[in-house]
Amino acid sequence: MLASSTREQRKPFSPTVASVRFLCAVARFLLLALPALLALTAGVARAEDLTAADAAFTLAESREQTLELADALHAYERAESLAPLGAHAAAARARAAFLRTHAEGEFAPLIALERVRRDPKRANDPGALAELGAASRSFPEGQVRVETWRFLAMAHARGHDDEQAIVFARLTLADPAADEVTRTDTASLMAETCLRHGDTSCAREAAHAGGVSADVRRRIEKLVRRRAIAFVAAGLLAVTVIASLFVMRRARSRITRPHPRALALPGLAAGVIVTCGIAASSFEGASPLPFVLLGGAVLLLSLLGAQVASVVRGAVGLRAASFALAVVAAAFLSLYASGPDYLTDFGL
Repeated sequence: MLASSTREQRKPFSPTVASVRFLCAVARFLLLALPALLALTAGVARAEDLTAADAAFTLAESREQTLELADALHAYERAESLAPLGAHAAAARARAAFLRTHAEGEFAPLIALERVRRDPKRANDPGALAELGAASRSFPEGQVRVETWRFLAMAHARGHDDEQAIVFARLTLADPAADEVTRTDTASLMAETCLRHGDTSCAREAAHAGGVSADVRRRIEKLVRRRAIAFVAAGLLAVTVIASLFVMRRARSRITRPHPRALALPGLAAGVIVTCGIAASSFEGASPLPFVLLGGAVLLLSLLGAQVASVVRGAVGLRAASFALAVVAAAFLSLYASGPDYLTDFGL
């Protein structure tokens, strides 16, 4: 009874059902194998893209080296597009960005700049710098013109052509395309160049135009202070001399020749100043000029004071204070006339 019911429940074989089952199994296999197949295909394609990207980057560097900049830009962009996450992607992206922002005049200004900037000999050749400077006046507005003028300012300053260095520094500071870093560096360069000549107005112009470093600003303030002190010292010395000559002229009938003993001490002081100054200068390799000037000033002021004393008997304190201040003023002016190094050594 059980066997007959099992035979009744068994379904007959159907070719259609078997075909459907087979196709489902094949489809299941393909679905499972497809990701692996796609990964394999993508890996092969990625390897080809990386190889092509490396080749494009190498070509771009070569073109940039030979100043074929339009081709270099295209090759950098292709290298980045082929492998955005490749080994050279960041470098290609940066170089392409640089070239795009320096493409004024179809790269002609940048090519002219690089031909001089890349060559150490031409970068220090006054003729090549003059030629580039003349050409830069016709460059279109943009980063290349700013970089060219800044390069020329630095090159002329390095070659001690301070006049041209200041000219191109001013052009850089006046260019609207100059960024804050460029303006600060150029202003500091201009101020340094002006300070070498003691030109305070030029240095202050640089500080106002682009801002300068704290050190350069302190030096400018020190130079301005020295100028003010020198002006006061010169005025004090002039007033003392003019007043003494005026007094002597009004009382010229009473002027007597000073006794040699009255001049012994001033003469000795002047001699000591000059002799010690020359000895110290020869030992340290400096100039004896400030000591010679000071010794001469002490001697002349002493002679003048002795003549005034022969006709003016009173106001001893005033005369002594006036000539003492005149000697101090002469000492400062002697240092000032000899250059900034001496004033710096004396804390001025």
